[in-house]
Amino acid sequence: MTPKDPQKEREYHQQWYLKNKERILAAQKIQHDADPARRREQCREYSKRWRDTHPNGQRDADRRWKENNPEQYKAKMYASNHSWTAKNPERMMWHRAKKRAQAANVPFSIALGDIVIPKTCPVLGIPLFQSSKGRSDNSPSLDRRNPQWGYVPGNIAVISFRANRIKNDSTVQELEKLLRWMKQEEV
Repeated sequence: MTPKDPQKEREYHQQWYLKNKERILAAQKIQHDADPARRREQCREYSKRWRDTHPNGQRDADRRWKENNPEQYKAKMYASNHSWTAKNPERMMWHRAKKRAQAANVPFSIALGDIVIPKTCPVLGIPLFQSSKGRSDNSPSLDRRNPQWGYVPGNIAVISFRANRIKNDSTVQELEKLLRWMKQEEV
């Protein structure tokens, strides 16, 4: 009988294995070298028994690991999502635009190919790039030229996040007034 203490139990199994190592290896070799058809059948039976006792397959083990290691899981998911997002910026823009269109109840008919990220912002002329620390002024941003028309081909442009923020709620008249004021005040 083995002890209940996990450390002692592990030591007991290690000692038992070392005492019986030759016998175990010989049995494994005989079993492995035996009839290949019989070996395949044994593997199929084992797989069937495993599937019968684990109806959700690997999902249960994965779920338990997530529950027992929440910080590691969060870090792993963040790294995975971040690297995917960095490799697929157009797809992320498309997906996020689709969600915004659904929430705002505006038309959405653009295809992934309609989103092209230029090297520089067509409005401000600054270089566009993905920041490793979230959004920055240089991050590419999907702009609706006329917000009421929604995300339809011909109504979208990829500009810098800074230019999109400037344009966000402003009208042309407001921007002209702001420009006149800035010129008068020499800001």
